[in-house]
Amino acid sequence: MVQLDKNLVNTLKLKHSARHLERINDIIPFEGKNVFEIGGHNVLRSISLDALKAKKWICCDYISGASGKRYLPETKEYLQEIVIPINKAKEIEDIQRIDFAILDGDVVDLQGFDNKFDMSISINTLEHIADLPGMLNTVKRIMIPGGYHISVWGPIWSGHVGHHINSVFDSVHNKYYNMPNHIPFNAWDHLLLSPAEMYHNLLQNCSDQAAREIVRQTYTSERINRIWFDDYVRFFEMSGMEIVQLTEDWIVSPPDSVASALAEKYPYQKNFSTSAATVVLRKKE
Repeated sequence: MVQLDKNLVNTLKLKHSARHLERINDIIPFEGKNVFEIGGHNVLRSISLDALKAKKWICCDYISGASGKRYLPETKEYLQEIVIPINKAKEIEDIQRIDFAILDGDVVDLQGFDNKFDMSISINTLEHIADLPGMLNTVKRIMIPGGYHISVWGPIWSGHVGHHINSVFDSVHNKYYNMPNHIPFNAWDHLLLSPAEMYHNLLQNCSDQAAREIVRQTYTSERINRIWFDDYVRFFEMSGMEIVQLTEDWIVSPPDSVASALAEKYPYQKNFSTSAATVVLRKKE
């Protein structure tokens, strides 16, 4: 079992990711492997290569997008690394001396790298992927036969905090709203209320500006994909890869009254309890 140095983790502000990396390493060790990470531009070589002992680590994320802008000030070390636009990535495919690089763009647009990686991972990323079938197809293509993909992800749209509210500041009441604990509406309301109903309810406790931003993030923001847990499972089954393991990591079951309302509104959905999960997929040999 690998335990990452706490001082290093704190310095790089990777506490949230560290426990997932340690857990993934317990499932499939990184040591000596060529690793492709989706959505992980804040995992630096001091962690990926030095501590986890991967042979090569290529990560892909929207560095120039909102996520990248938010993490840039927190991870200045990685700016010393190679950052490559996704449409130029094929140029480094066969350069052996490059053991760490960051690709800027959508993983679906990645060209080349067929059968190049022993494993791929993603941490709290799947809920942000717009084209999940396309992402899974890329993963299957770039991994060697018998290679593994491991995703730890959440919150999931069909769970109690699937709305993924992030850093909404209410200047009138001088407070921030953040998932999962500081949310001005009830669990599962994002599934039960219309945008207009949500907005009306929020105005009882929030400023108009904060209420509008919360409604936008919940219902129309492109930052989350709003895929239900059961649909994730269907996408995994359709990927052409074997589901080796699927665990439900964060389970919060709705009260009976809420469960009844959800079942009535969504008769074809069964799981409203799983808010985070881990999947291990294997490319067939």
